Amino acid sequence: MSRYMTGLLLLLSFTTQAQYIIKEADHQYVLYNFSKAITLYEKAYEKKRMLHAAERLADIYRQTNNYPQAEKWCAIAAGMKGSKPENLLYYAKALQSNARYAAAKEQYRKYIATDTAGRLSDRQKHNWLASCDSAISWMNISSIITVENIEALNSPQSDWAAVPYQGGVVFTSDRIITQPSKTDKPFLRFDTEKLPDEAIYGWTGNQYLRLYYKKGQDSVTVYPFNAGTRYHVGAATFTEDERQLFFSLTEIPRKTAKGKGALKTINVEIYSSQKDDRGRWQAPVPFMYNNVDVYSVGDPFITPTGDTLYFSSNMPGGDGGTDLYRCFRTDKGWTKPQNLAWLNTEGNERCPIIDRQGHLFFSSDGGIGMGGLDIFRGPITGVGAIVNMQSPINSPQDDLSFTLDQYGNMLYMSSDRSGGKGADDIYRVYPHVKPVMPVGTPEDEPLIDTVKKPADTTQKIVPIAKEPVEPPKKPALPQLASLLQFSIDGTVYDSETKEPLENAAVTLFISKTPIATVQTNDAGYYRFDLDTGTVYMLHGQKENYTWDEKTVSTHGLKKTTVLHQSLYLPILPVRPRLQVLNVYFDFDKADIRSEAAVELNTLVKLLQQHPHMKIELRTHTDSRGNDVYNLRLSQKRSEAVVKYLISKGIEKKRLVAKGYGETKLLNRCKNGVECSEEEHQLNRRTEFMILTD
Repeated sequence: MSRYMTGLLLLLSFTTQAQYIIKEADHQYVLYNFSKAITLYEKAYEKKRMLHAAERLADIYRQTNNYPQAEKWCAIAAGMKGSKPENLLYYAKALQSNARYAAAKEQYRKYIATDTAGRLSDRQKHNWLASCDSAISWMNISSIITVENIEALNSPQSDWAAVPYQGGVVFTSDRIITQPSKTDKPFLRFDTEKLPDEAIYGWTGNQYLRLYYKKGQDSVTVYPFNAGTRYHVGAATFTEDERQLFFSLTEIPRKTAKGKGALKTINVEIYSSQKDDRGRWQAPVPFMYNNVDVYSVGDPFITPTGDTLYFSSNMPGGDGGTDLYRCFRTDKGWTKPQNLAWLNTEGNERCPIIDRQGHLFFSSDGGIGMGGLDIFRGPITGVGAIVNMQSPINSPQDDLSFTLDQYGNMLYMSSDRSGGKGADDIYRVYPHVKPVMPVGTPEDEPLIDTVKKPADTTQKIVPIAKEPVEPPKKPALPQLASLLQFSIDGTVYDSETKEPLENAAVTLFISKTPIATVQTNDAGYYRFDLDTGTVYMLHGQKENYTWDEKTVSTHGLKKTTVLHQSLYLPILPVRPRLQVLNVYFDFDKADIRSEAAVELNTLVKLLQQHPHMKIELRTHTDSRGNDVYNLRLSQKRSEAVVKYLISKGIEKKRLVAKGYGETKLLNRCKNGVECSEEEHQLNRRTEFMILTD
């Protein structure tokens, strides 16, 4: 058989295998078994680079909010032959979610250029481009707001929608309390997407969303409330007297119908419960505008007196995905839902909440924002401006479930931003100077409002529909202008040409936790505000460059100070130039030495910075020993390096292990030549070559 025929048969074999794997991957995708589908699609793509597999992987990672992988696969799909224009849009959104705003703007422009039929509104096109410019600007503006992760509430899973209750916090989580048994129900996603029925394996393996409670230093416990469902319960809201509770839930109907090749849509509903005279929650009552077979209603917020219910829904007649609505309570029940059209967009609006000044806070992905869902403030009537809450309240990822205390002070919010403990985390929001306690009021425990209600306050909250009243006075805050202020600025340069680098990403870290990220302007300039007595690490990076890091500190500063620190980024080596790693091995061994681990961690950072990069690890021995043995030893050493990189989260398919034995010596120390141990050590080395960028 000719080489041509052998190659053709091999290609046909790979194509057939890939098609079989794709068929099974599609089956798992339809059933929302995303973890299985990912493995199958990636395996199929390795055998044959198909657009369908790349698009599905991009879609799964977008739905599961894995932003780095979403960017990778969106980029692959957008660049493949026959790719549809929408892949450019998905790629732009993925770049935006990873704070790569300049690159995102370029992809948005490419997508807008494909709209020859004029399907996109001028408002939508403007919002996409303006969002990229605004985000860069907002991240460079100093803020008096601090957003702090509440580690005591958060878990490796999703934790969100925190509200104050009886001196503590009630919140929603799908944390793993016990290991699921074989008879447990499948996990369901809590949103408006199509969901699996009872017979389908779930996509995350987490527990169901439940309400949890924490007070002070006590442990987190399941909130003692029977919602009447074994599935999702979440997003609770209480009246001021804490005797009425509204919440969202999903329940599987006894007969789960399927369409041809698709699962039945399971929608979200709102229920409420009332406390009886003995303080026990009564059986939940469905909201009168639930319509589980047609649409979802969720994200409830009940006003303090219980007169008005705000919520989100994708019911017919809206402006986009999910819109904001409200109903007023009457003697005959709730009024017909009113669409808050002045706030809604072509995107999704969620998580409404109102304050006493007539402002409505909500999340949206349809306005000018930083990426994903952003938190906005708008009017409860059609008159007034809608304002993005900007950084640090908003981030390139999803930010939602903003909570205020009874005095209008910012309290809690939820976000899946970088640096969190799990998927969604709960954050505390407060000014850099925390509110001062009223005179004579004892300090609160950690998980209670930082401002307590004064003992002599007798004012009552009136229904929103009536005339507003004077809100209770808030404790005074110290004048910020009288405090010491610290900041840092500088320029990011090309280390070789010394030219400033535009659109370089500079991240500020505290104890390895990213605090904020900005992109440099056209002069390579960046700036951050700093706190007193703190050690920071600056990390600068840019495409086609390696990074630079510097440590700065505000310890010991006695007056307002602006620190200056420039960063110099070496240009990424042009492939296929070999790069030598300072990774050496002991004689006749393949173990990774401790000092080698430090060097390999630098390579880990490079690979994380460039998620599309694939490299070949080349390992060598000295000339001592049998030639064949040395070849095997060097292969083991290369494989040891690959294993170490995989242990740090680098994908195996990006790494190639190659041992060269003693075939590529760096010095004269070949067989029969007497050399020092230092000279032999020089040959026991590891190099890497960039195969793809």
